[in-house]
Amino acid sequence: MTQRARGPYAKSAAVRERIIEAAFETFAARGYQAATMKEIAAAADITAPGLSHHFRTKEELLDAVLAFRDRRHVTPSSWVDTDNVARRTIETLREDSAQPNIVALHAMLSAEATDSSHPAHDRYRGRYADFKTHLSTVFAAAQERGDITADVDPRVLATLLIAVMDGVQLQWLYDPDDTDIDATLSALFSCIAPGLLVDDLGRPAQTAPPFA
Repeated sequence: MTQRARGPYAKSAAVRERIIEAAFETFAARGYQAATMKEIAAAADITAPGLSHHFRTKEELLDAVLAFRDRRHVTPSSWVDTDNVARRTIETLREDSAQPNIVALHAMLSAEATDSSHPAHDRYRGRYADFKTHLSTVFAAAQERGDITADVDPRVLATLLIAVMDGVQLQWLYDPDDTDIDATLSALFSCIAPGLLVDDLGRPAQTAPPFA
């Protein structure tokens, strides 16, 4: 009996996944606020009552979409290898560029979620706070080792890096052919933390002198 019961469960899981993927694409293209459950149902090729069977509210669906995004994308705040933060930053954005919908979803929702009433507000605020704290620790340690010669507050450096990461991805969405993510981040690190920039073999990279 257990084996016969797997069919409906498997079908239900497949429908749920199809809904989440449809919502992912819809939120990335139109944003959470403008998207409707009706158009998500249509994109998933399911009826509105069928969608409600799996997700009672749009907020519940948003939670599922963000969880789905997290499974496909390693968030920078989870990095543990702090010595290779420059490489990890560049590699993460390079991997993101192979999945434009992930970049678009982040750009759309992170802007929308600045509104404190947005259901993802606390999630995004927490993510930025955690990432800033993580990077501040990395930069403070780098300053102690002498990898960063500039006398700048580590939290300011963290804010700068996050701003560049978000900004270069946004520009990449507009014009991928004229936006070199690797070169942009490499140039930033060569200026603010040349000691953290390594080549593909893990050796200190040959960079131009940092700005005075």
